[in-house]
Amino acid sequence: MARCVALVIGVGDVEGFRVLPDAREDARNFAKWASSQGFRVIRKIDDHAEVTIHDLRNIANDLHEEATTTRQIYKLFFYFAGHGVCDGDSDVLLLTRAKSDGHEAINLSRTMNCSRACKIPHVGFFIDACRILPDVYAHGLPLFPGRMSQDKVYLDEFYAAYPGRPAHALRPDEDPASAGYGVYTDCLLDALWGRAVEAIRPTPGGEHPRAVVAESLEDYLGREVQRRAGQHHIVQVPQTEARSRWQPHVISWIPGDSASDEPAGEGDAERSDDSDRRENDASHHEPPEMTSEIAANRSAIAAAVDSMAHGMTIYLDGAQAESAEVSRAGIVDQFRSGQSGWHIRAEHSKPGPVMLHLDKSWQKRSMWPALMVLPGYFTQVRVGLRGVEQLSFLKLDSDNQADVLAWAVAYARWGGLISKNPRAVDILYKTCNPTLAVLMAHAFHRQGAIDEIGRLLGHLREKRMPIPFDVALLGEGRFPHERDVFPNYPWTARGWNVLADTKYGGFEKAVRPYLAPEFWTTLLDPPRKLVEQMVHHDC
Repeated sequence: MARCVALVIGVGDVEGFRVLPDAREDARNFAKWASSQGFRVIRKIDDHAEVTIHDLRNIANDLHEEATTTRQIYKLFFYFAGHGVCDGDSDVLLLTRAKSDGHEAINLSRTMNCSRACKIPHVGFFIDACRILPDVYAHGLPLFPGRMSQDKVYLDEFYAAYPGRPAHALRPDEDPASAGYGVYTDCLLDALWGRAVEAIRPTPGGEHPRAVVAESLEDYLGREVQRRAGQHHIVQVPQTEARSRWQPHVISWIPGDSASDEPAGEGDAERSDDSDRRENDASHHEPPEMTSEIAANRSAIAAAVDSMAHGMTIYLDGAQAESAEVSRAGIVDQFRSGQSGWHIRAEHSKPGPVMLHLDKSWQKRSMWPALMVLPGYFTQVRVGLRGVEQLSFLKLDSDNQADVLAWAVAYARWGGLISKNPRAVDILYKTCNPTLAVLMAHAFHRQGAIDEIGRLLGHLREKRMPIPFDVALLGEGRFPHERDVFPNYPWTARGWNVLADTKYGGFEKAVRPYLAPEFWTTLLDPPRKLVEQMVHHDC
């Protein structure tokens, strides 16, 4: 029985989309590498037949049952090449009939979440697909059963691009008939086959003296994909999140006769040390768009702080509110002298939800951010094209750590893990800032560190702080009913994905058609009854 399994998917032909012959070729090449490493390879490539969600879910369920009963699968690698879309915080990979059937797609975000319960300690996702805005309604289904688990899982994520960005394929000029190749997969396979010396690390005591490990692969792809894309006058920045350790969670063993079989010199040590230093650097591999977003967040926070003295409770940047729906205990007044500001009062200093109807729309649909008012905090909101891009809770006459908040919100929205930044973790536990609490809980959850979410949850309760819904949901794995949890819905789009895999998935199904493709919960053209349910329903 093979202890390592690779599920390799290549979908070159999706109805209504450009054919991608390179996706099939890249999938075949990844499968060849996996076979050379001793993986049991399961291929689903659309050379001669459609790739369907039914077949893939059956395969994933069989793997889950085998891993649960035998406990003898310790590594699962998932590779996909083809068309992908990114709907807010949810990545969807398109299968053959995704255009006509929204279920014929892989909901990658939910698949990653559910993979933590598959009883396989090391899971790696290698995704060579675009992460652009959808022009097809395909929400997809998760591959694995939606069950909760406390087992430790090392989950590595290697995307070809950041959310909102394309992944590129090239066709060699000297061979116009060639199927071509994906820039990302080409770099990835160079590393996995041992052709990239800088991706290899010494592994004393391992099956081979050297290997490609997750952190070295992260560093290599971050540099090399950008470099090769730049040679062809295109821009592509991969998003990688390496969490596994080298033993036994190696990505690729490199035999001694590889091109990289030479002593690790001082240069290798210097690269490793530099990598360790950069792991704590918030700006490591940040694309220019993220840098601009951080600056916009910082500017919005500064403007909000200036408005606190005027008695505003909610500061809107990028939109104005036409009306508001607040909990029964609240009273709402528009702050006339400041068009961006709204003053929300809650009796008895009780926290509560609020939904604002904005004067902004996306795709001709009205926009309703689902927000939260907390006693002692000022709610700062920056609205972008598709909904809320930044949500920060600030205190008057307090060091709000604007730089950290501005960076953390942008970094998380772009798919990064703020839990890898010690300064952000330290500030969270010192300030108990609700924004950082939500972002950190999601980062811990993506790492499979459920015990860390429990620690955070206990810390907030010890400090008698209101508990953000997402923190309680991720830490306890169920719909939170405790009286200190606010509001009664997830703050983030990813929180709805998690909620879908609980017994309260019916609530998620009611909201999903109206959920905007944005990080923070924003609804588009929601029915009045749904708005009232979200605001007035008690936990």
